[in-house]
Amino acid sequence: MERWAASSLGAHAHFLMVCVDPAPEETAKMFKETYGLEKTKVGFCVGRQDYPPFSAQLGCQGLVIFDGEGRIAVGCSPALNRVGVVAFKKVDATVLTLAEDCGMDESDLVDGEARVYATSQELQGDVFDSNMRAEERRRNAAKRPAPQEKNPLCAVPPEKRCPPVRDDASDEKKRLGEVPSVGHDEMDHEHAACADAFERLERERTVEALRDLISLLTHHFEHEEALMQSSGFGAGAPAGLSPLESHKTDHARILDLAEAQLSLARELAKKAGGGSGPFVPASCAKSIADLFEVHATEFDSRYEGILS
Repeated sequence: MERWAASSLGAHAHFLMVCVDPAPEETAKMFKETYGLEKTKVGFCVGRQDYPPFSAQLGCQGLVIFDGEGRIAVGCSPALNRVGVVAFKKVDATVLTLAEDCGMDESDLVDGEARVYATSQELQGDVFDSNMRAEERRRNAAKRPAPQEKNPLCAVPPEKRCPPVRDDASDEKKRLGEVPSVGHDEMDHEHAACADAFERLERERTVEALRDLISLLTHHFEHEEALMQSSGFGAGAPAGLSPLESHKTDHARILDLAEAQLSLARELAKKAGGGSGPFVPASCAKSIADLFEVHATEFDSRYEGILS
């Protein structure tokens, strides 16, 4: 969003991030400082009375886009946690179209400006670079005191929700799919079992190993969702702003990718007439594990101290 706001689009559109966290002001400040948001407008809702009168959702579930007259042009753009970074390409194209409708033309473009992402890979690279810059800022910034009040929506202070910066000099090789403790013995045990399944898939690359991984992930996700539900995680959140529903959606995204890989592997095995294989692509285990690890950092960390 900062890249959009800092580009020529920033002269024709406002880019606004609104925090609805339990500790909204602290989180909004943390995001602004950590990610170096200078052109993007950052706000927060103190309570329900500040929520918008129209339907909205968490950013990972889709953005709300208004036209030049202040009318909602897109109520919910494609969700990042359903289609990945290509979701932002859709927003990019939509905002550009609306800006052109408001009078922007090619003469407004800066020579050599990479405003519109040509490929999803280009966008993903920019997201990666942004995260690296944010980690560097966290490394050099003074730590904020943790909020004293504990809220049932999230027990983890805002400054602890970003992935910890690892010291490359002393960094040990991490297991595929290995994630930090979430402070719940059952969930930690299941996460470790998933890491074992990822390593088996990477080693064997068989249809059976992938099928077993999907079965294990499905069981773990269902168990996790049941625990969050019974513990009141996200209870009372407005429609579209529920952290529980967002969590479930990200589970579905991981399983969708795994199921697509399984269908491909079965098709390859069928064409080979049941040969020895392997039929699972070499990149499969890592691609699913990457999603699993990001999910643990960005979603599972939020229920630490809440699950019963």
